[in-house]
Amino acid sequence: MADHSASSAASQGAASASQHQRILLQKQLTEVRMENTILRQQLYQVSTLLDIAVSKLGTMGVSLETPIDIRALRTEALQRAHAETAQAQYNAIGASPESGKSPAQHHSKKFQMRQQLREHTRAVQCCAFSDSEDLLIATGGMDCRLIVQNYLSGAKLWDATAHEEAVSDVAWMNYNCLLSASYDNTVKLWDVNGGTTNKDVLYQYTTHGFVLSAIPLGPSLFACADSRHKTAIVDVRVGGKGMVQEHDYRINSLSYDEAAQQLLMGQSNGVVSIWDMRRPDQVLSTANSSIGGILPGSSSPPPPPLPPQQHQHQRCGSINDMNGAVEGDAAPMTTLEDGAAGGSNIPGSNSGLMASGSANSVGGPPRFTRATEIENEPSRSPISFIAHFHSDDDTCRLLCVSGDNMVRLYRGNFSAFTGGGRKDGIGLYVLRNVLAGVPTRGNVMRCGFWKGERDKTEMSVFFDDGEMDGVSRPPRRLTECDLLVTGGPDNTAQVCDVTDDGGAVVLERLEGHRDRVTGATVRRSRKPIIATMSADSTVRIWMPVKS
Repeated sequence: MADHSASSAASQGAASASQHQRILLQKQLTEVRMENTILRQQLYQVSTLLDIAVSKLGTMGVSLETPIDIRALRTEALQRAHAETAQAQYNAIGASPESGKSPAQHHSKKFQMRQQLREHTRAVQCCAFSDSEDLLIATGGMDCRLIVQNYLSGAKLWDATAHEEAVSDVAWMNYNCLLSASYDNTVKLWDVNGGTTNKDVLYQYTTHGFVLSAIPLGPSLFACADSRHKTAIVDVRVGGKGMVQEHDYRINSLSYDEAAQQLLMGQSNGVVSIWDMRRPDQVLSTANSSIGGILPGSSSPPPPPLPPQQHQHQRCGSINDMNGAVEGDAAPMTTLEDGAAGGSNIPGSNSGLMASGSANSVGGPPRFTRATEIENEPSRSPISFIAHFHSDDDTCRLLCVSGDNMVRLYRGNFSAFTGGGRKDGIGLYVLRNVLAGVPTRGNVMRCGFWKGERDKTEMSVFFDDGEMDGVSRPPRRLTECDLLVTGGPDNTAQVCDVTDDGGAVVLERLEGHRDRVTGATVRRSRKPIIATMSADSTVRIWMPVKS
């Protein structure tokens, strides 16, 4: 009996030792795979730098022989990365790449198309969900039209031939007011609350070139960028004064971080420049201006000029000087211009919003001051689209689409700040995810992001640290995933699950469009609601499949 007990105890001890050994080996394997991924990324970056250097020397007439084919090396690194990503997808769904079946055939669909919007007659280039409870989406395209519809029922609520050329961008200023930009060198504001009978433009600002991007900065303030290397910040309350900044490179896309009050610009030289918007000693609104109005849906008229000590609490209409040394220079060619032109009176206001105002500045000539910039990888491919996302848990994401057919997702760097402000020499954003093979094809590919909500996992208290590393965690639900939605190959859109450790797995490809997908956006709601736009003149609405 004693011998049996001793043998049983010995076998249990051997099993426990074997279990701990297996966990230790699994942990070492994970560390080696992570190091391998990092080395592959560094190899790709080094090969890119070498390729750029060799190309530049070649243009100067200097021939440099390299012991290896640099471009073949970079291509092989990308192919290996794609192969590992595909293998990870098959492993996640329990399939084998040798079976010849696609991942979609091994798992049920996560999204289903709920509505197809067919009002446009040419390619749709931009769309924007409304944050109101009315389930509205605004779309613009190559047919010069601006359309507002209910994205669930498909009912058309507002339709206008808004511009003389293609609509390049659209955004909601508030629940009733739309901001549209076009290649006809104009940015316009529209009141869509009056239905299809009200198609009068509320406000129009004329730029120097094709308008590439336009975004709201507040209830009565917006920014726009044109093809002539100029950006403008316009306050519609004071008759259309535009504070215009000239840049060395073309600004292809704009985005705004409302929490940090920073304006982000995606440039054609592959750099994202960040500008602070809290300058305490300047505002665009003038004290002696008797011209102006309020936008429909705004809660209050424009406030009077604030005392100097209160300027720091005023967000709309101010530019920050940083009051100290910053990275980069402030471009000297900043002017205050009047770009307003004709319009209609606003219901509830005493004067027309479209009247022209004087170009007098307040407190000296205004200027932009750059806070910092992000180099989007050493290849410096032109940036075609950027978007900033601020989540409820106070985390930030910066989405960047560039001409090298890649989408990069940056995360806000919490270590860049201390209690007294920003640390010197530390970037505001850290690169987290890289998604290759996005077919930009020389066009603007708009992408969307949705932040999932993850519950706290309950782990047994009997596990130590080493054992927890070896325990397989259950797969995340769709609402727990951080989703990145982009255009994909073969007229599809792809939904990817991006993780903080750098992973990017394609969850599903959304099929059905008859031409290339020009972009996608995701509504900020409890569940991801996706809109995909296409050159087939349609917009498709996708919602999660009910489980």
